[in-house]
Amino acid sequence: MDLKSLRAFKKVYETGSISRAADVLYITQPGLSKAIGRLEAECGHQLFERTPKGVVPTVYARALYSQVDQLLTLMTEIEADALNMERSRKLTVASTIGVLLYVGMAFASGFEEAFPEIELFVEEGSDKRVEEWLSSGSVEIGFLAGPVDRARYDAWPFSRHRHVLDVSEDDPLADREFVEHRDLDGRVVALLSRDYRPYENNVRWLAEAGSVPRQLIEVVEGFTGSQLVASGKAVSITTDYSSQMRAAQGVVAVPFKNPEHSYDVYLVKRRGVLLSSDAEAFRVFALDWIAAHHEELFSSPTAVF
Repeated sequence: MDLKSLRAFKKVYETGSISRAADVLYITQPGLSKAIGRLEAECGHQLFERTPKGVVPTVYARALYSQVDQLLTLMTEIEADALNMERSRKLTVASTIGVLLYVGMAFASGFEEAFPEIELFVEEGSDKRVEEWLSSGSVEIGFLAGPVDRARYDAWPFSRHRHVLDVSEDDPLADREFVEHRDLDGRVVALLSRDYRPYENNVRWLAEAGSVPRQLIEVVEGFTGSQLVASGKAVSITTDYSSQMRAAQGVVAVPFKNPEHSYDVYLVKRRGVLLSSDAEAFRVFALDWIAAHHEELFSSPTAVF
């Protein structure tokens, strides 16, 4: 029993004529007759008797008409609910910290406009957590800081930001055009905790430079690092975009000299696992979107993307 057949039945009942009902519904008489025939087949009863003066409803038709408005309301609600269910497909994307900060709400809004039937959720966490979510299969796709294990993941470059050193404005390094990891020998250095890939990268670069900080302070978000710098207790390794967004008073950001000392983010999925159509739609959208907005996002003098 469908809405079209029920509406056809109601109009034929009220007009007492196949031809008049067809005119009102803007369909052909044969088409209307077929709709009534389908409904009769579903009900198992004849609904109308044809006479020279038109059609006469049967007892079953009179009983059906007494309930037809309720049936139409119910069928309309069922179809609306089914459509809402179809349009409320949910896609969860994992993300290392900070990605949404520099792409902004325009990124998520753009995806929702392009795919209104997909409800997007971005689950943000450390790189360690993102890998756990991907490994467990709880998410299909995510943003992960590099370097990426290519044996485990298929990866597409998404963004790249230069590492900078936040120092207090009266620090001798504040007047430098660039800094190097060797400049941090004997210093108190704040950086994101070891659950994040930049920790591993910077510890490696410090070791390669032969630099041994007096103390490494692991922080879970950049604001803490800025406060340590502002208080004169530490210098902080961060990224150009993160430093610019915080813009703490009395804190100066000095880029690292080597442009390869960067914070690289990749869009990744598990290797050998096919993405669902929704996740694949997100992958294509994300890469196209970042390419289209390259100039506005990476216009910083220290940008290396």
